[in-house]
This record gives sequence, structure tokens and C-alpha cells, in this order.
Amino acid sequence: MHGIAGDLPTKLTQKEMRSPMTGGLTSLLIGNLYLIIDATANNI
Repeated sequence: MHGIAGDLPTKLTQKEMRSPMTGGLTSLLIGNLYLIIDATANNI
């Protein structure tokens, strides 16, 4: 689970770097959600 959660934000970030004006805030929010999920998984 940690591998999947750690992999998605990277893909989103690479996608946003190609088109920074499209859905930038959305990808930031999704990235933050996955960071929180990773932190929670690590604490468990």
C-alpha cells in the first residue's frame, strides 16, 4: 500500500509539470492527501 500511495503523487507531479495551468490545485490537494495517507500508514 505504501508503494502505491508513494507512486501516485509522483505521477501527478510529473503530469502537472507538463501542464502547470491545468488542475494545479487539484493535484496539490491529491498529493497532500497521499502524503497524509503515507504518514498515517507509517505511524501504524
